[in-house]
Amino acid sequence: MKYRTLLLIAFFLIGGMLLSSCRGAIGTASWPGLSTDEDTLYLSYGPKIYSIRISDGTLIWGFPSETKNTIQFYAPAYPADGQLIVGDFANRLYSIDQQNGSQQWTFDQAKGRWIASVTVVDDTILAPSADNSLYALNLQGQIQWQFEGSSEPLWAQPVANGSLVYQGSMDHTLYAINLTSGTEAWNLELDGAVVYAPLLSDGVLYVVTLA
Repeated sequence: MKYRTLLLIAFFLIGGMLLSSCRGAIGTASWPGLSTDEDTLYLSYGPKIYSIRISDGTLIWGFPSETKNTIQFYAPAYPADGQLIVGDFANRLYSIDQQNGSQQWTFDQAKGRWIASVTVVDDTILAPSADNSLYALNLQGQIQWQFEGSSEPLWAQPVANGSLVYQGSMDHTLYAINLTSGTEAWNLELDGAVVYAPLLSDGVLYVVTLA
């Protein structure tokens, strides 16, 4: 029942935004990124991240408080440890306070757009960028390592099993990366680009490609 409510809220909110966009209230449109925790829906759409109460559809806050033409969000926000981690369509990765929508820190060392959601494992943020790199940060936004093995952009969210990170790439390759050091453990050539997060179940990885 909760998921049906979530989908209805998202449907009407996105529909309203699209109509507003036609009237010029919102600038360049993007595809929406959706994520949720137990009680709240987070919608990445165009120039803002919206925090919405699932029970009644109430808007809790929007980030940033003032719309800026230089900011566009496509990637779903990832809730972790009281903060939302989300990248914009430039090269900025943000930490946003889940309660009030205030900015906590930014990471701007990437040189490409943030298309995919991050993944958080314990106290490590795994952030794939369209600059072909996977960045590992701590929860304060400080870089721990950078994996540069891919020859094409990373549009897929990574998954991890506790010791290895599995990252799909647009270069038709699945990379297994050591979670602690960022070194490559192995890679597997596939038959197409990977833009969706792999599924890890009972020690087996399931990967969908665009082929």
